[in-house]
Amino acid sequence: MRDLTFAKNSKPDDAIPESNFELLLTDSKVAALLGVHTKTLQKLARSRRIPAYRIRRYWMFRASELDGVLP
Repeated sequence: MRDLTFAKNSKPDDAIPESNFELLLTDSKVAALLGVHTKTLQKLARSRRIPAYRIRRYWMFRASELDGVLP
């Protein structure tokens, strides 16, 4: 088992580096935001009319890239 104790001068927050990771939204969440069916959203993603990422068989979307698309 690993020792997870910290030095006297450090805090637990110091052990975790800050990241700029942005969560990805699923097609069902984005479809609900846009008020369209998930299949329509997938068609828009396939035709590159909306910014999206294909991860295996799932379409994922960055919220920051959807700012211009949201009504």
